[in-house]
Amino acid sequence: MDRQLQILTTPGLISIVGWMDGRPAIIPQVQIDAVRMIVEGPHPFEPHPFLNLGDRIRVRSGPLLGVEGILVRKKGMDRLVVSLEMLGRSAAVEIDASDIDRMEPLSH
Repeated sequence: MDRQLQILTTPGLISIVGWMDGRPAIIPQVQIDAVRMIVEGPHPFEPHPFLNLGDRIRVRSGPLLGVEGILVRKKGMDRLVVSLEMLGRSAAVEIDASDIDRMEPLSH
């Protein structure tokens, strides 16, 4: 606890990355380096929800605005294949990752 207080009072520190139960997370150096490269790099970036295969998504822009589906495949860094249910049939469509939002799982 003393070490945590010392860390939390470090100038420039906002908070400690941790799990939902309050335990601090151990972040591999390679992931820290990757974030640093993105932040310091020349390309613009914005946060985006982490997506897993099987996640329910909703299209937030473009011609499919408002359509809901399930992520079935990732193609590269910024393209996704989403299965959309329409009229009792399913159709797969390739879509930009920036055009969708992850939906909360259905509660039972």
